[in-house]
Amino acid sequence: MRPTQVYRVDGATLTRLENDAPLWQLDLSAVSSVSYAQTSVSGVTSRYLQLEAEGQTRRLSQTGAPSGPGDDFTTLITTVLRALHAARPEIQIGWGIRGRARVVMFVLGVLCLLVGIGLPVAAIASGVSSDRFAAAALPSLLLLALGVVFSWANRPWEPLPTMPLSQLIATLDTPTNDS
Repeated sequence: MRPTQVYRVDGATLTRLENDAPLWQLDLSAVSSVSYAQTSVSGVTSRYLQLEAEGQTRRLSQTGAPSGPGDDFTTLITTVLRALHAARPEIQIGWGIRGRARVVMFVLGVLCLLVGIGLPVAAIASGVSSDRFAAAALPSLLLLALGVVFSWANRPWEPLPTMPLSQLIATLDTPTNDS
């Protein structure tokens, strides 16, 4: 298990501390790109905020049980986003998975598409009975649908959708029905 990470926001400076000493610092007024992603699979939520400035990439991340407004990570990223908004009010935040993870999701989508197309083709080619072919139709349709969704949503050549920082801050501050 990873030790708890400690961060401090002081004006426009984000500092990661280790044993009460600065491990690294990031000048938020120099941030050129910021993105946020959140995914949930089987009750486990992964969230990250990625900041890029002057050749540095810093990622604040959390993986665990779903949580909402008021939890430590949401408070941390909301504080960082507020400080970033004060330093760079014009910057837009990218919403979604980036980099290799986005390429992997795209490839998985394409594989789902290929298998969804390949199953019925293989069934027809093998001369399977109509009863068995009908039973394979639903999984094939589901794979096709998943393939379309994953590959379309994660096209690596397309830029991430963006939104104003203030919109994400407001979203993170909004209580959910689960709280």
